[in-house]
Amino acid sequence: MTMIRKFSKLLALCAIFFAANTVNAENSTKGIVGDIIPETGEYTAIDQSFSVTLPIKGTRRYVVNAITDTVTTRGTLISIEPKKNAGTYRLETSNAVATEERNVAFPEASAKTFDWYRRLAVRSYRGNLIELVSQSFELNGYKAASVIYKQLSTSKSGPRFHLFYLVDYNDKLAFVWTDIPLEKDDLNLEEKIINGSAVQSKKSIAMLRSLHFN
Repeated sequence: MTMIRKFSKLLALCAIFFAANTVNAENSTKGIVGDIIPETGEYTAIDQSFSVTLPIKGTRRYVVNAITDTVTTRGTLISIEPKKNAGTYRLETSNAVATEERNVAFPEASAKTFDWYRRLAVRSYRGNLIELVSQSFELNGYKAASVIYKQLSTSKSGPRFHLFYLVDYNDKLAFVWTDIPLEKDDLNLEEKIINGSAVQSKKSIAMLRSLHFN
């Protein structure tokens, strides 16, 4: 097995972990396992392994009703739904990559991971996705990649955009999946989503920039 395949396999396992935790989170009672300061949105994992500033803040009641987190031996999944049926942010952290595999072909491996999540989104939202743009870049000095997909509007609903981000924090991986539903097609807003100037896009990147592993 080549190094690229090994790395891709590890990322695929990370994706499977995320999918399982998504089901668990959606079926569980709303609540927060980790510690959060509602006024600022600062979240600390229950095992103190990382901290992050989430894309929402407010009263404790509002924050608790908007967030579900799931913790396993492999990592943590935080699902954030600021408003009902208005899209979600999902942040996953995972123990992942062995030292010798860490720097191998990240763009190729991340592309395989994004395709896995794309197929998960197709099943979850029951609609095909069109890739709009993908890129590799650095975030706080770490290797990162992103892709944006569009789910076309139908007679029953408007379009939905899926933003995937993956960052390799050396011995940890962080993945963000942000979905943005629109009531109808809006070319101006679509352009903002594509170029990263949409509010949800900025909040997704800000969340990853604030992520700190202890």
